[in-house]
Amino acid sequence: MDEQLLKQNKIAGKGVTIARVDIAIGLRGDVPKIDINTPEAVKKALLNAKSLKWSPTGAALPTVNKILSTLGIESAIKNKVNMPGKVELGHGEYELNINPLSEILPNKNVMNLGVVPAPLQVPAIVTATIGKNASDMKAAKALIEFLKSPALDPALKADGMMR
Repeated sequence: MDEQLLKQNKIAGKGVTIARVDIAIGLRGDVPKIDINTPEAVKKALLNAKSLKWSPTGAALPTVNKILSTLGIESAIKNKVNMPGKVELGHGEYELNINPLSEILPNKNVMNLGVVPAPLQVPAIVTATIGKNASDMKAAKALIEFLKSPALDPALKADGMMR
């Protein structure tokens, strides 16, 4: 993304990596915790879910695409992806939400099942850049220095992010 913005002369320089966040799976429904520790377990969980949700343009999309292509289940699940409204769940039914861990952890409506296994994982990288037309370049640089500092580490860790 930074390369595109640099070519368009919209940012003052290449971005700085602030954090990385793995993509996780959240469970909604009154069922025991579901195993997602292996690609095969993820496949089984996705196929057995009544509903699946993820943002069609969000940070989790590269992981979702990797899951679907690696496991070869796109056509098998297409009718239960991002159904409109809140899907009613009966006894033994569940919904899975695939989002960055930083979005799963604070969501009180889902149980965090954990991060997507490494063979299917494409972590989201959080970067900071300064716009070419920033009104206060010095303040923007100071903000980035703060975001890179250890002072931010506890907040990042609490939200499931890492350096």
